Amino acid sequence: MERPLNTVTIDFNVDDDFSSIRAMMARLVPFSQSSCGSLLIDLSLSQYLGPDAAVVLTAFVKLLQFQSVAVEVRLPSHGPLAGFCEFSGLRQQFEGSAAPDPTHPDCVTVPLRFHNQARLRDVEPIERLVRAYVPFSEDRASALQIAFSEVLQNVEDHAKSEVGAISCARLIASRNEVRVAVVDMGLGIVTTLSKRHPQIGSGGAALGRVMAGGWSAMSRRNNAGLGLNNLLLCVTRTGGRLFVISESGGFLADRHDHRTVELDFRFPGTGIFFTLPTSG
Repeated sequence: MERPLNTVTIDFNVDDDFSSIRAMMARLVPFSQSSCGSLLIDLSLSQYLGPDAAVVLTAFVKLLQFQSVAVEVRLPSHGPLAGFCEFSGLRQQFEGSAAPDPTHPDCVTVPLRFHNQARLRDVEPIERLVRAYVPFSEDRASALQIAFSEVLQNVEDHAKSEVGAISCARLIASRNEVRVAVVDMGLGIVTTLSKRHPQIGSGGAALGRVMAGGWSAMSRRNNAGLGLNNLLLCVTRTGGRLFVISESGGFLADRHDHRTVELDFRFPGTGIFFTLPTSG
């Protein structure tokens, strides 16, 4: 049976890793560059969606809506994903159901949150989830809070994202991990910095330079360009993983290795995704 013209099907598991998000965006991005008036995004056959997929999907749909595209999202209606779609707020966003109850005894998810300003209280729910399960020292937990708030500050200062920033987090008990994601659909890291530093280049190599720290658009007097580098250090020194996608580049890191990649599509904005190991 022929699919409708404006339908994109995500019929695979979108795990919280670079390859899954890359595959998901490879299917979605062409629709942000077309003039389609309506779009159905069908995820009903997927057996896994995590916080990374939740924020990417929500931000992308908001972007299309700003472009006057009518978007319908079809979520899995039963099976292992039913609980996550409820607790993450995906069902509230796309089906108009009630807001998720973060106090539910089965809930280990910080639902989708929309950030238009960088305020420390905005990261408190994620901080509480991390503190509950990740064996951080007090100093390292504070450093993570500051680094994450600096990431949100960058969105407010530079990205000019119509959707702001969107975040979500979840404990994956079977993997002994807390996973955190934040996405905007703004200008992108390299575009923002190239206005002040035209020599920075483009793609993955430029993103690698940004992650090393010291590259700043200087929108604030005390902005030293260390927010992403601080986050990288906080995550990897704890044994976690981080990957960043922005425009045509990607950056992947863990305790043992950092590498950059070139994308075969343009990610409309910036996605920052990290994983922290729990105490088991």
